[in-house]
Amino acid sequence: MAKAPSKSITANNADIEKIVILHTRINNLATEQKKLKEEFTSETSKLKEDSKAIFDLDLGHIGDDGAPEIYGNHEYPVEDHLVTVNMKMQQGGLTFTQIGGKPAKDVLTGMMGEKDFKKLFKETPILKESPEKLREVHKSHPDLISRRLNISAIDPAILEGMLDKLEAAVPEAVIHTVKDEAAYIETIEDAEFETEVSTATGFIDKCASLPDDTKTELRDFIRKVLGSCVTMAVKCGNKADS
Repeated sequence: MAKAPSKSITANNADIEKIVILHTRINNLATEQKKLKEEFTSETSKLKEDSKAIFDLDLGHIGDDGAPEIYGNHEYPVEDHLVTVNMKMQQGGLTFTQIGGKPAKDVLTGMMGEKDFKKLFKETPILKESPEKLREVHKSHPDLISRRLNISAIDPAILEGMLDKLEAAVPEAVIHTVKDEAAYIETIEDAEFETEVSTATGFIDKCASLPDDTKTELRDFIRKVLGSCVTMAVKCGNKADS
């Protein structure tokens, strides 16, 4: 592609020179900022590692007696400033359905009671129904089950028929899926499902606020969860801001 022609213009060199100087300064500052950010990230990463080591030491080792010590923040005062390392659960927290081959909810409520369980965890029912069961439920509750054709299992000629006739002729050709799992579980008394348990928002602070006897009872569970699922965030501010 041909370059467009240029016109040389005589202007106040002082003004043009100022533009060049400012542009150069902007570029230099951008380069310096990038270097400072890299250095800052490196230093905060070291601080996070140090705080994680302290956090793990406070939790204790698996098998240790006594309640784990849990601190959601580490504060580092520096003259009029305060650097804080905030402990957070990893994105999404921790999710599980079983502990030692048993339903997680049953195990945890047995360890801490229903009240503390509801404080620390949220529950999500996960349906575990078979295709045959869904086929039967559809007959009595079509509002709960949607159907779609499993085309790979259907002879082209059968596609001409109605869905019910198709299901009668080739049961495997019709796939049943649940429209709303919560509504299904509430409506179908013998629905098969398992409960997915995941850590609640503010899990670290809530663990820290548990009574010592509960923390002692849950000590190894807390150590496993917090020891593997905690991330660190560094905040810099004035002491007056804290």
